[in-house]
Amino acid sequence: RRTGQEMALKVLRNQNAFDDFTIDRFKAEISALQKISHPNIVKAYDFLRLKDTIAYTMELVDGSDLAQMVRARALDEQEFVSIFSQVLKGIT
Repeated sequence: RRTGQEMALKVLRNQNAFDDFTIDRFKAEISALQKISHPNIVKAYDFLRLKDTIAYTMELVDGSDLAQMVRARALDEQEFVSIFSQVLKGIT
């Protein structure tokens, strides 16, 4: 929790992936998210480095995992276009 809000964690737990490049890329992802303020993009907050884990806290969003929905082909063409239009609006 952060100031009373529930948070989500994005976690990397594979210690073999904790080379400097991967950690820098993970930190760059957090930094990029922190600079974006848009209702279609989650807010990222804090980088965490624990014994065998790196993670960052981010806004908790209730809903389905988009990547899983795409892999499962759970979206029809209209839903797919609608969702990705919203994503594009968030990053442009």
